[in-house]
Amino acid sequence: MSSRTSLTRRAILSSWLGLMLAGCGGVPEIHSIASDERGLKELGRVYRDFATKKKRGPKNLKELNIKGQQYPIAVEIKSGDLVVQWGAPLSPEGKAANAILAYVKTVPERGGNVLMQDSMTINKMTADEFKTAPKAGSR
Repeated sequence: MSSRTSLTRRAILSSWLGLMLAGCGGVPEIHSIASDERGLKELGRVYRDFATKKKRGPKNLKELNIKGQQYPIAVEIKSGDLVVQWGAPLSPEGKAANAILAYVKTVPERGGNVLMQDSMTINKMTADEFKTAPKAGSR
């Protein structure tokens, strides 16, 4: 293949790639997720996985067996940034989750995101709402 044909093909591919990357409809809207929300979602997932397998809530962080860079929430829990109602069962599927399973440590004073007892719902509460909301209890 001649170098001229090769250059032409590269130019066409580069142009095509540029058009594909540019897209037709402008810049997509990207919504960032707050780190506390991300941590609560991750905690909810591992808590739910544990509770589904063991038919009960984990008693502590060690029992969840999460550590290292794969689970940054382990660091947040150890440091006290995330507060967990250990041992709490998950609310029955299909039933409203009105009790708090976990929350960011600043929520009692400033309000913020909380993970509900179904381990999937994250609600934003004021400090006053948090004070009156039921907390998940262990069985």
